[in-house]
Amino acid sequence: MELFDIKTIAAIAQAVAIIFGGALFLLRLAKSVGSLEALLTAQSAEIKDLKNETKKLGDILTKIAVQDERINFAMKRIDELAHWGGFVGPPPWSNTSPVRLPRP
Repeated sequence: MELFDIKTIAAIAQAVAIIFGGALFLLRLAKSVGSLEALLTAQSAEIKDLKNETKKLGDILTKIAVQDERINFAMKRIDELAHWGGFVGPPPWSNTSPVRLPRP
């Protein structure tokens, strides 16, 4: 039996190819994992920014709702005044005289 027969050389070549292929696979996998980590870091920063923007939007919506309620209240008061509901005394078109309080 020779030291370097064809079967031995083929087995050695196969082992080297498997080892080289495995090493190449691990290098590519490490590179992919590194790029995925960078993407996840960027994505988490984007999510953080979106959370801040959503909070600001919620604050703005709250302020708009409060302002809407104030406008509704003001419109109600204007309607009451238009129908003489907010004044002390009778409306000017009535025949009764207004109640006058004595001055101190």
